[in-house]
Amino acid sequence: MSATNAKTGAVRKNGNGAAAKKNGNGAAARKNGNGDAASSEARYRDSITWDQVTWGTHCVDCYPGNCPWRVYVKDGVIMSEEQAGNLPAVEAGVPDMNPLGCQKGAAWSQLL
Repeated sequence: MSATNAKTGAVRKNGNGAAAKKNGNGAAARKNGNGDAASSEARYRDSITWDQVTWGTHCVDCYPGNCPWRVYVKDGVIMSEEQAGNLPAVEAGVPDMNPLGCQKGAAWSQLL
């Protein structure tokens, strides 16, 4: 991997003796065993993509129940969820309950 020293401007070489190429983000791109630059980054980015975002809740027995969650779906499979902080304030000066959700609800999609 190549790095440039800010004070001296010297370039450090990667393990092959050549300066590493930069990817579009300005970071040094690494090569895997196949020689494809940044393929692990591409696989990671592909793993966190989704087709649609929808609303969901969980069928767990808790209070107050029916907590709103944003559900990220890819090819009909839930990829990720996050608590939605969209509940209105009960009264001015009183802290609201946002975001509402619990560990049981967070684990629900893994049980599907």
